Amino acid sequence: MGKKKYADDFLKLPFWRTPDPNNQAMGSWCYTDLELLRHPRYIALSESAKNIYTLMGCICGSNSNQWFNLPYSVAHKYGYEKATFKAAVRQLKELGFIEVNIEVPNGAPSEYRFSAKWKLNQEERKHFNQKDGVENEPLRFIF
Repeated sequence: MGKKKYADDFLKLPFWRTPDPNNQAMGSWCYTDLELLRHPRYIALSESAKNIYTLMGCICGSNSNQWFNLPYSVAHKYGYEKATFKAAVRQLKELGFIEVNIEVPNGAPSEYRFSAKWKLNQEERKHFNQKDGVENEPLRFIF
């Protein structure tokens, strides 16, 4: 069985999943688990927060347990105003979907990492945050 040439291949998608008239994925795309879409905390997110979360998944790719950057300039290319972007990031952080690295030098883009804290209820989250030296387990995404 030969190796696939991913650089030359395009993924054929159903006509309703891409704006391309030839139904080909031209850039990044990702899967989302149906259980995530049904989770009450995900449902509670604003539409902007859901979209920014998806954009973050496309940006970080398969390195979902690492810190990654999503500068406002990138979100702006997708039509987000600064206030909307900040509110979405704040909501994602508050509901436990992401962590924000507060040790980034002033003027540098913020660093984010996916978090599994959204899966915990408030009492579990308090206990989880009190454990010394234990980091949360990052989410694993397939892109």
